[in-house]
Amino acid sequence: MNNVETLLGRSIEDLLDVLKAQHPVVQSIGDCTYVSVRDAGLSFVLPDNKHIDTVQLYAAGKDGYSGFAHPIPGGLTFMMSRVAIRRLLGPPGRTGEATVLPILGKKPPWDRFVLGSLAIHAEYADDVQSVQMFSLTAP
Repeated sequence: MNNVETLLGRSIEDLLDVLKAQHPVVQSIGDCTYVSVRDAGLSFVLPDNKHIDTVQLYAAGKDGYSGFAHPIPGGLTFMMSRVAIRRLLGPPGRTGEATVLPILGKKPPWDRFVLGSLAIHAEYADDVQSVQMFSLTAP
């Protein structure tokens, strides 16, 4: 699925129509809906149960997902290190190191970049030599 960022802001009905051949799994928790397609390395977050707010692209094996196999915005790849991504995109607008949160547990290192009308959150492997997940949102 090329240009997944174009799904941001679209309705759940549009999303399910686009994904119908891939058998998406839909889960609602409170006021938020999650749509996942593990075989495609994709998941979507709809915080209002209606519109896509976040598109998540997974590296192979992350949380049981197959790897997302299509182009990633900004010329990014899962095999890029933190240094390589910063060299390509410049300094991140926000960044965080690995940490352990009381309820959420271990959180990996991450960077957030804004590329025009798109924000990209890169969640790195512990050694920051590759990316485990990219999250795409509006800035």
